[in-house]
Amino acid sequence: MRPCLVAVLLALMPIVGVAQRGDQHYAATLGRLYVDVLGPKTYLEACNRRHPNHAAANNAAFSDWSKANAAAIAEIKRRMDAYPEYWAQANRQPASVFKSRFAQLIADEKRLLERDLASYSPERSETACRKYPEIVLGPLAVLDTARRAQLETIRRGPRE
Repeated sequence: MRPCLVAVLLALMPIVGVAQRGDQHYAATLGRLYVDVLGPKTYLEACNRRHPNHAAANNAAFSDWSKANAAAIAEIKRRMDAYPEYWAQANRQPASVFKSRFAQLIADEKRLLERDLASYSPERSETACRKYPEIVLGPLAVLDTARRAQLETIRRGPRE
């Protein structure tokens, strides 16, 4: 999965005046974790559209992954939702400005993930979708373990 959201978050930081080193590390880490949360659902939806014959197994794998990671997913989403508020306070601007930028970043990231899968050859697409359970239940099966250091970073918050 692509870390595009991370790059965009870092690119936006000078625009909004958040340029401290701790903030950059926090934003990059939070963005990477959010891609880890966004990616499996996005790929699931794309695979189910392109290869419905794998939908039952893929939906079951996603359900298992979601249940196993419910607390981490909720925490990452909560922190992602809160970050525009932090930017707004840090820059004395309305939070709505940053919330709309974040919403656009997230929509763009989802489109990029979908475009990645669409760019695959039919054979590669079918293989990726057939192997979805093995992928989603592989290295990122338990985010608390696979992304322990990153979760510790975001728990310290920006400016650490």
